[in-house]
Amino acid sequence: MLREEPSEIRVNLGDSIFASEERLQHQSDPLNRKMTAEDAVAYARRAIQIAKSTGAEDVMIQFFGGEPLMNWPACKAVLLAFGHGEDEGIRIQYSTVTNGSMITDEIAETLARYRVGVA
Repeated sequence: MLREEPSEIRVNLGDSIFASEERLQHQSDPLNRKMTAEDAVAYARRAIQIAKSTGAEDVMIQFFGGEPLMNWPACKAVLLAFGHGEDEGIRIQYSTVTNGSMITDEIAETLARYRVGVA
């Protein structure tokens, strides 16, 4: 049986939607909505309250959806507002799914400080 060699795939990033002027314009468009930091904290606060009302002692907050680090201000606001849950009377764990391309030293240090699981 003859085995075919896989075809070679070449990607020209200069001609790719992921590095195009159109993509940048879309990301900067004011109609392209993102969750505000204030809303992120409010939603997390409400979820924590609901979990506590059921007797939960632990919660997991996951930052997800596309590339969550594109909205680092919202992620960071939640981490700073709730920490590990000491002030909320509940243990809070965090995780995120990212391709890692947007991780800076500041982001890495913050994720480590709050023991955010990164996949």
